Amino acid sequence: SSDLWVGSTILFTIGGNDIETNNGEVWPDVLSACILERNCHKENGNQVANWNDIRTRLDAAYDKLALAAHGAKIRVMGYPRMFQRLTAWYNFDKCPGVTGVNRNEADWADDNIDV
Repeated sequence: SSDLWVGSTILFTIGGNDIETNNGEVWPDVLSACILERNCHKENGNQVANWNDIRTRLDAAYDKLALAAHGAKIRVMGYPRMFQRLTAWYNFDKCPGVTGVNRNEADWADDNIDV
């Protein structure tokens, strides 16, 4: 019964591994490849191809969860920005960038997480 969820908080992430590129690759594979390839963010094949499908599936998942656990606080967490970069080599208060990923690639990958 949905009353079981009253007073509960549900935290989750969803959808990130469902992203596919124009080349048919999944997002984690593209990010891994971008560490080894230069300027992967410029390749048309690496661009996300299924945003609309993902949005439709997410809406359905959110609706289903809201109905099943209507007494809970439901919080969708974002994904971490995996390729945060330094703006200068001496900014020791920030995490270093990922080796092999240039600034433009890092921004591209992180911006796609925020969509």
